[in-house]
Order: sequence, then C-alpha cells, then structure tokens
Amino acid sequence: MNAIRFRLNILLVFIGVHLGGFTQQRTVKPVSQPVFVSVKIGNQVWMAENLGVDRFRNGDLIPQAKSKAAWQKAAKNETPAWCYYGFDAKNGKQYGKLYNQFAVTDARGLAPIGWHIPSFEEWDELGIELGGEALAGNLLKSKTGWDADGNGTDQVGFTALPTGYCSEKGNALYRGKTTSFWTKDEGVDVIFGLIYTLGAYDSKLIKVNQLREAGLPVRCVKD
Repeated sequence: MNAIRFRLNILLVFIGVHLGGFTQQRTVKPVSQPVFVSVKIGNQVWMAENLGVDRFRNGDLIPQAKSKAAWQKAAKNETPAWCYYGFDAKNGKQYGKLYNQFAVTDARGLAPIGWHIPSFEEWDELGIELGGEALAGNLLKSKTGWDADGNGTDQVGFTALPTGYCSEKGNALYRGKTTSFWTKDEGVDVIFGLIYTLGAYDSKLIKVNQLREAGLPVRCVKD
C-alpha cells in the first residue's frame, strides 16, 4: 500500500511540474503602441494633442520631476525630465506632460514609433500653410481656455491649449496666457532650444529661444 501511495505522489508531482511548465510558456502579447489624435494640415500630419509619454522609444523611463527641487536637479545635471504643470497630476489629462529639452533631444527618442519631433522648418511650413506668422496662431489656438478674449478659431483642429510652462526653477507660469512647443533644434546658443509660441494677446505663431531647462509641451509630426 505504501508503495502505491509513493508512486501516486511521484505521478502527481510529475504532472504538476509539467503543467506549471506549460503555464510559464504561454505567449505574452506585446504592448500595443499608443494611438494619438491627429490632424492633417497641408502635407503634414500633426498630433492634435500634447504628448503624454513617460518612456523613451526604447522603453527607458523618463524621470518624472514631482517637485521644484527635482526639476532644478535635472536642470543642474542637464538630464531628461518631465513634469505636470504645477507638479499637479490633475493637469496632465488636459495639458499632457511638460518636457525639458534634454528629454526632447535624447538619443533614445522621445517621439513614439511612427512620429518625430518637428524641426523649425516643419513648424515654418505649418505657419505658411495657415497664412503666415501673423495669422497662423489664431487658427491653431483652441476655442476656449485663453485669457483676455484670446481664444482662437481652432480652424484646423490643432487645438493648442494655453498650457503655460515650467520655468528652469520649477515655477508654473502663464497658464491661460501662452503655450509653446519644442522643436528638435538648438537656438542661438547651446543653452537655448528653439520653440514656437502662441499667446492670448495676438494671433501670431512666433519662433523664439527658450532655456533648455524649461518644461514645455511637445507636438509630434507623422513620419
């Protein structure tokens, strides 16, 4: 009787091990790429929402700065970082994430597969398509949210919200009054990046320089 019990136990162990092995070998489906709302303007396809990824294209996490001290540390070390406006996650759903330019230009790739960070030439092309620097801003701005009756027509569905930005010191500034977007290009000096900005007080799309340590939203262009 003891011999029978022993053989039965061995059989059960054998079955359990092999069933466990089969369980471990199940195929895991790869995580699908995020889908972004987009809009075709002229010959370009742009994201119609601010970028909100927290990983580089290769899967590495982009460090989140959750305080002024963390943002300032990234600025001092010239390392990639992102934050929410005012370090408040509630702002993320509407405005997306704000990135310093070290994240934008990192070789691991901030833009998701199939997209890229626009150059200043691509922003210029967008502006020309919409009537030039003096008029393009009004067509890109959202219909609501801007201070001082500065709402746009959102004629092309770009829906640029008045996101404001995070200064190099971690201060949340000018929400409701302005929004700016990084390009992949340097500005007049290596301490600056080149950005395009929209304001509540005019209809312009203006190219200016911004400190690389600042946090701004990003819109990508389809490859």
